[in-house]
Parts: sequence; structure tokens; C-alpha cells
Amino acid sequence: KAAQDEVLRSNLELERFAYVASHDLQEPLRMVSNFTQMLEKHYGDQLDARALEYIQYATNGASRMQYLVRDLLEYARIGNEAESYERIDLNSLKSTIHENLLSSISQTGASIHWEKLPTISAAPPRMRSVFQNLIGNAIKYHGSEPPRIALYTETRDGDTVFCVRDNGIGIDVALVTLCNYGFCSFTI
Repeated sequence: KAAQDEVLRSNLELERFAYVASHDLQEPLRMVSNFTQMLEKHYGDQLDARALEYIQYATNGASRMQYLVRDLLEYARIGNEAESYERIDLNSLKSTIHENLLSSISQTGASIHWEKLPTISAAPPRMRSVFQNLIGNAIKYHGSEPPRIALYTETRDGDTVFCVRDNGIGIDVALVTLCNYGFCSFTI
């Protein structure tokens, strides 16, 4: 019982730390992003190609860090809320994910093809997070070609298998199996 209480206390402290850290990091990241953009806007014509490239690296890095911090904040929130499953049309996630990744999509010229996805029983924040992270990683770890990403489903042994395929440098296919009972398993 004492060990369980200690684990629960530690988890609560970790959730609080994640929330505070992610919240406190938002403002400095906005400042880094805003000031590098202002530097480029006001002095871009006076800088050589290498300096502009470095500004772009700083801006992209700050943008990626903002996504990571938002994910950390969301994780802390999910840990503090009772997770509820509901019927969710996975096609409804497309616009939110596209909006969240718009900067990366625009910068890389990524194309994302979504086949029609089913309606399932799941926790909406978790499903958005799973698909957004898979797509975000496919965009982030692309080769020399613009990222091409496809999301589709297959039926295997009575289970619906969600597939994310891309032309990047990473793993060939990520499969997410959603069983009839609402449990998820991941196969890579």
C-alpha cells in the first residue's frame, strides 16, 4: 500500500511538473520565434544567404520546440483528467491536425493523402495525438524529396489496422491496430 501511494504521489508530481514546465516554456519560445522573424524581416536584405539560412534553422527549431511543449502540456492535462471514450469519426481530426502542422507542411511541401477512416470508440485527444505525431514525424524525418504521407486502413484478422506510409528516412510502415474492444496496440 505504501509503495502504491508513493507511485501515485510521484505521478502527480510528474504531471504537475510537466504542466508547469510546458506552460513556462511557451513564452520564451514565442519570443525566440518572433525575434528571429523580426530579424529576418528588418535586416534580411542586409544578410547573406548563410545568415538567412541560420535564421531559418532558429525559426524552425523554435517551431518544433513549440509543438513538443504543446504535446507535453497536453500530456499533463490528459493525466489530470479522467479519460473518456466516445464515438469519434476519425475523419474529423484531419482539419485540426492539418492546422497544427501547417507550418511544417508548408515549409517542406508535404502532401498528405487521407483515405476515408472509420468511426471508432476512443479517447479523442489520444487519437489526435497518435495521428498528429505519426504525421509530424513523417514530415520531420523526410529525405531530400518533399514528404508524401498516406493514411489508410486495412482489415486483418477482424481488426481494423490503421496504416501510415511515407517516403521518409525512417521506418517503412507504422501500423495501429484498434481492436473491437477499444484497446490499441502498435506494430512497427
